Order: sequence, then structure tokens, then C-alpha cells
Amino acid sequence: MPDSKLTKQQVKQIAALANLELTDDEVATYQTQLSAIIDYFQQLQTIDTQNLPVTAQITGLHNVWRQTDQIGDRTLPPQKAVEQSQHRYKNYIAVDMILKHR
Repeated sequence: MPDSKLTKQQVKQIAALANLELTDDEVATYQTQLSAIIDYFQQLQTIDTQNLPVTAQITGLHNVWRQTDQIGDRTLPPQKAVEQSQHRYKNYIAVDMILKHR
């Protein structure tokens, strides 16, 4: 099994990209855990998948729709929805801001 030990600096850089502040103990913990994850992915890279069929899922399950789930012609056209809104901006329904970039 490969041993790709991340440095503490690399873990701190990853934490900064994720906007996380880590203690020295957390850096040490994640250094071990992230290194193990990378080693596992490197192990997966050695598997020959050349002759495997492409698939999006392996369970064989599919969506099951009830008759009442079908949309059909019961939808409100977007322009009519905008026209019926009390608060509009151009061709959009205006709503209060819910997320704010800091």
C-alpha cells in the first residue's frame, strides 16, 4: 500500500481552501486521515477497468411515478407566474435576499 503522507502545511492549505480554522491537534488528525484517503485512491487507480461497462448506478432501481406525479399541462407558464407576482424585476419574480456574501 502506498504511503502518501501529507505535510502539515498541505493540510493547513486544504483547510484554508475550505475556510476552516484547525488546531494543531486537528491538523495532525487530518494529516493522518487525509493521507489514508489519498492512499486508498491510489490503490483504486491500479484496478484495470478497461473492459467494464459504463454505468451511472448499479442497483437496477429506477424512478417510479404515480399518475398524479405527471406534470402534463397543469404547469403555470413562467411569464404568467411573473405577471401574477406583486414583486417583479424585469422578467423575474423579486424575492428578499436569503444568502449574503461576507
